[in-house]
Amino acid sequence: MLIMSEKIGKMLTSNASYYDIRAQAIKEGMATLKHGGMLKVKEGITTADEVAQAALTPGATISFFEGKAGQMGNAEMIL
Repeated sequence: MLIMSEKIGKMLTSNASYYDIRAQAIKEGMATLKHGGMLKVKEGITTADEVAQAALTPGATISFFEGKAGQMGNAEMIL
């Protein structure tokens, strides 16, 4: 979910790019659909296939990794 901060509001009114607005939103704590889905896979709530169908475009990849940023486990799926 995107919370409209003052900074993001200014970016929207100044015609900032989608990529810049997305980067700022993530910096401010927005979780992407892909990231939220990966967390649900780790918890056993859903499958990587379901996340891929909902959050990715055909031909995209989804990676699960271990580390400070994610703690997801190791796997990669290419659609």
